[in-house]
Amino acid sequence: MKKISAVILALALVIVCAVPALAAPQQWVDIDLEGYKVVYLFNYNQTIAIDIYGKTQDEAADYWSFDIAVEETFPSCEDSDPKNPFKDARYVISNIYVAGFEAGEIISTAKSDVNVVPVDLTVAQNTAFVYPIVTKSNIVIGLLYAKVNVDEGYLQVEGQLKDGIYNKTVNTLTIYTTRHQVLDGANDDFPFAEPISIKDELGDADAVLLSITGKVTYPTLVGNLKSGRKFSYQDYYRDEAWVRAYRDTMVPMRSKVAFR
Repeated sequence: MKKISAVILALALVIVCAVPALAAPQQWVDIDLEGYKVVYLFNYNQTIAIDIYGKTQDEAADYWSFDIAVEETFPSCEDSDPKNPFKDARYVISNIYVAGFEAGEIISTAKSDVNVVPVDLTVAQNTAFVYPIVTKSNIVIGLLYAKVNVDEGYLQVEGQLKDGIYNKTVNTLTIYTTRHQVLDGANDDFPFAEPISIKDELGDADAVLLSITGKVTYPTLVGNLKSGRKFSYQDYYRDEAWVRAYRDTMVPMRSKVAFR
């Protein structure tokens, strides 16, 4: 089985005590999408940072709380000063994956906890499919772009993490050309941001499944803390309405992935 060295998924920023609030994806994603039809498989507005300014204490506790904060990593700046969990940013270290179908939803006998997303390679024009990248701690942390270049016959996968996210490890991109490979592990690893021949490297498949691995550090609060406006990264839970709707939009693509 071919193994190609993985590359770092994206983004190495200097850690600071306060980071910019998040906005629409075009304001923080610098992936080249010229000539591509961009297909958002979910409503991005469901995954932007939540403004918790002006909320009651009970409402704010839904997003951040002292009880949770004491178990997290405090920022390194001004170490000599005592930390206020209701004012200072706090950092969490977590593994990441691309939000999609669990292995058991692809093939019922799979025991793996891998999450995969399908990519339709039969599109008629250059198309970039967009998926949320999330953490094991249930936070939307960035976007994954699967760019299908029909003109030149290749797939290219690129990821962008949100502002204020700090990449800690090399990430791996794995591609399954059949559903059964999710069960038996007969898959290939590929580099990010490089063309992958649909004919020569993906066996001219109609659709494939992608998974990623990696680890990030992220702040629980973002925004201009001095001004009093605070933001919390959006949660990701599989049973939320927008997540269920997102998976539903991918069912037709999933059905195109060969079983064997």
